Amino acid sequence: MKKGQAEYFMLVILLFWAIAGIGWILNIVKLVKCDFKAPYKAEFIRVVGVVSPISIITGYMKIEDK
Repeated sequence: MKKGQAEYFMLVILLFWAIAGIGWILNIVKLVKCDFKAPYKAEFIRVVGVVSPISIITGYMKIEDK
């Protein structure tokens, strides 16, 4: 691999992990703000996101809990 390609690859990897970490933090913040009253759809999705890599997506989602 050429030097420029390796640096580009490392930048892509670092960006991925930064986006994933921010999503995980956003997911935890949104979980703390949940009301924990029935229905528990948002709470369930947020808890699953905390313990799995799905928080990369769920941290950025807006989930209505009505």
